Amino acid sequence: MNNADIERVFQALHDLRSDNPRFLEGVYLSARAVGAALARYEAVSQANGDMELRMFSGAHVDPAAPERSALLLRLLMGKRPLRHAPPTMFSYPHYILIEDPGPIGVVVRGPIPLGGLAARAGGAHGKYWFSVNDCLYACVDDNEAAQEVNRLLAGGVLSQFVSRQSLIAQGPAWVLRYGHWPAWTLNWDHDNEAQQYRAGWVLRKTPEWDDYCVDYLDI
Repeated sequence: MNNADIERVFQALHDLRSDNPRFLEGVYLSARAVGAALARYEAVSQANGDMELRMFSGAHVDPAAPERSALLLRLLMGKRPLRHAPPTMFSYPHYILIEDPGPIGVVVRGPIPLGGLAARAGGAHGKYWFSVNDCLYACVDDNEAAQEVNRLLAGGVLSQFVSRQSLIAQGPAWVLRYGHWPAWTLNWDHDNEAQQYRAGWVLRKTPEWDDYCVDYLDI
């Protein structure tokens, strides 16, 4: 980006903060800081390629709407980019799934039959796909209660997934993978540990994460 683009990005972010003082709270906004973040953004692009950048960013940087790039905002906050793209949450990278202990509340819209969709699950493979926060995960394991939920969903009984308490009480659980990350377990948050508006479905890190060290790009 040229100097005019950098100025447009800076002005757009400055205007957003004027309307919402909590936007990028604690970050010193200046054209110089924006220029440095954009330079790092381009370095991530070169290191990962266009498709991987889209997964990191949520969108390419539009000087008129730079807030749509989660990666740019992350860089402006002084955080390092992940070496591998995280799962997405409604098209935006879901960094807290990687960096926070969890559990994390999610919206479930699965399962999806096996097909040529591995690229959309970050390359992960499983028995079938599961849509969580509008992102595809590969399901590698499930219990009997989860299989019963799957049968209800396959029969078009969508409301049963969240309303049939007797089935939820049986503890349906799916082990999901995305990309090369360790697995998560999808299950019902009976005690509302995720502190949602009301108890719902959550992703929990499996014990695979206990000794896992998150890898960042040194850019």
